[in-house]
Amino acid sequence: MAIGIRLGGVRTCAFLGAATTILHICPFPRCTDIARHRGRTPSDRRYGGEEPELRVSLVGVSCVGTTTIGRILADRRGCPFFDLDEEVERHFELSIERLQARFLTGYSYRKECAAVLERVATANPDCVIALPPSGLRDAFLRVVRRVPCVTVAVRDTPENILERITFYDTDSRPIDRHLTGEERILYLKEIKADISYFKRSYERADLQVSITGLDPEASAAAIDARLGRT
Repeated sequence: MAIGIRLGGVRTCAFLGAATTILHICPFPRCTDIARHRGRTPSDRRYGGEEPELRVSLVGVSCVGTTTIGRILADRRGCPFFDLDEEVERHFELSIERLQARFLTGYSYRKECAAVLERVATANPDCVIALPPSGLRDAFLRVVRRVPCVTVAVRDTPENILERITFYDTDSRPIDRHLTGEERILYLKEIKADISYFKRSYERADLQVSITGLDPEASAAAIDARLGRT
């Protein structure tokens, strides 16, 4: 039986009873022209004030919490939220893992999925989007540069991220699983490798926000406050 966790931007498959883990690394967006958003404060909409439209794209390694935090952030800002993985699955009517199997390379997969990102972003000038870990690379990056937004790289410690690992089957259905001590060591190494792998692309983000020691609500508030200073 194969199970997966979302590491490296796609899926890490661990075979029960086997000693090996197969890591599929699928590398993602920096935005430009945020100057037009200056002077905006996060509380404007909540108090009925006028404010310019603002797309916010969150990116980070798998299980850092961009989806959970993104939903809360969108609620705070009174705008729609989109998880790109969910939008891709809805568009192609396939799970991420099954869709990736159709492509020979990660690049070709991202090129197809970038069209979904562009559709969502252009149709929603005021929104929060949770990007996959590869959100600031190649095809995704080109979309983000064409469609103005503010990109936020969300960071946390490997140990904290390990506690949020979620397992999925090939159809993106969550699996309840308890990690053994040996597996925790293995996945912690994979998370550290992911952080190192994506470090350079995340430096393209407009904002870098550490959520270490913060719960999801406080994390969203921290990002909201930083957006008020852009």
